[in-house]
Amino acid sequence: MRDDDVWDAIFTLRLIEKRIKRTLSRAKSEEKAAYKKIVDSILNNDRESARHYARQYLKIRKKRRMLENYLSKLSLTRIDLETAAAAKDLHDALKAMVKAISKIKRSINEIDFINNVERARDILDEIGLAIDQEVSERVSIDEEERIDDLLNKIESVAAEELRKEIPEIPDESIEKEVKEIEEEKEE
Repeated sequence: MRDDDVWDAIFTLRLIEKRIKRTLSRAKSEEKAAYKKIVDSILNNDRESARHYARQYLKIRKKRRMLENYLSKLSLTRIDLETAAAAKDLHDALKAMVKAISKIKRSINEIDFINNVERARDILDEIGLAIDQEVSERVSIDEEERIDDLLNKIESVAAEELRKEIPEIPDESIEKEVKEIEEEKEE
C-alpha cells in the first residue's frame, strides 16, 4: 500500500466518523422525541400507543449504542493507521538521513586518506627518505615490504583518528542500513 493510499484511507475514515456522529445526534433527538411520546401516551391513558413508542424508543436506543460502539472502533482504527503512517514517514526520513551520513562519512574517509598520504610523504621527506623515481627502481623487495608496513601503520593511525572524530552510530538498525548501502555500492 502506498503512502498516499494510507493517508487517503485515514481521510475517508475521518469522513465516516463525521457521518456517524451526525447520525448519532439525530438518533439522540429521535430517542428524546420517542420518550416524550411515551410520556404523553401514558398521560393520555393510551397504553397501546405507549407500548408502541416504547418499542420504537428501545430500537432507537439499541441503534444509537451500536453506532457509538462502531464509532469507537472506527476511531481506534484511524488512530492506529495514523500512527503507523507517521512511523513509516519517520522511518523513510531516517533512512534518507542514514544515506546522507554514509555519503558524508565516505567523503571524509577519502579526504582523510589523501591527507594522511600527504602527511606520510612530508614525514618521509623530513627524515630524508624522499622517494624519487630513480630510488624507487633500485629499492629491494625488503625495502618495499618496509614501505608497505609503514604505510599500513600510517593508514591504521589515520583510521583510528577518524574513528575518534566521527562518533559511532548507536542504533543497530541504522548501522544495518549503512551496511546494506555499502554492500549495494560494492555490487
